[in-house]
Amino acid sequence: MNRKELSEKVANENGISIAQADRIVVSIFKTIADSLVNPAEDREPIVAIAGFGTFKTKTRMGGVRRNPRTGAMINCPESHVVRFSVSKTLKAALNPEAKK
Repeated sequence: MNRKELSEKVANENGISIAQADRIVVSIFKTIADSLVNPAEDREPIVAIAGFGTFKTKTRMGGVRRNPRTGAMINCPESHVVRFSVSKTLKAALNPEAKK
């Protein structure tokens, strides 16, 4: 599902126009991204959505890596990545046959 399809589904389920739904979807994604990039001073960069999952940032260590195509060694700086952890509720819905 892409953003357009998501906006159409939100619009149909809530009786609003696709344009309004798209603004809402974009706003939600922007808010999640802003919360991860610029967390409040007293908070970690985590966005937890009950029943869905948690977005967290993680620092990937820098170091020397090998380019698999050329074999050349490259210096990679430290970087920040986003990790997503699925909630137990969503995981259970995806795997109804799994042991509890």
